[in-house]
Amino acid sequence: MLRRLFLVVGALAALLATSIAPAVQAQTSADLRFITSSTLQNSRDVKYPSVAAANDTVHIGAAANKSDALYWTKRDSTTTVGAPTQLGDVSGQPDYHTTSIALGTDGTIYYVWSVDPENSETIYLRFKRPNENWSQPREVVRGARFPVNRR
Repeated sequence: MLRRLFLVVGALAALLATSIAPAVQAQTSADLRFITSSTLQNSRDVKYPSVAAANDTVHIGAAANKSDALYWTKRDSTTTVGAPTQLGDVSGQPDYHTTSIALGTDGTIYYVWSVDPENSETIYLRFKRPNENWSQPREVVRGARFPVNRR
């Protein structure tokens, strides 16, 4: 009997608490707002950019212009994206080129890109530790079969 009483009192307390608490609404499209857009300098034919962010900086990588593996940054305190840094060459069909950026916990930026996946199927890596220059390109994969429908 005592258990039933506690159960009923507990249910009434929960009901009372939900009716007193202010209503919480999920975000709706009316609450969404566009903050800004930026044009990436020297970037034509960019299909799949890669983006990573940390410490008030956005890092962007993309195969662009049918020939370049490019890297851009944008600081939170600036209104525009800076000029690109060319980290490598690409060739062949631009739709197949991809880049990827990852950030290490120590602030190291890792940048990989594919080079002519139709023929050589090669992936290169460069990295940049805080307060240092970019490493030299390093071939990390050659001859792997990429899951791309080429025709």
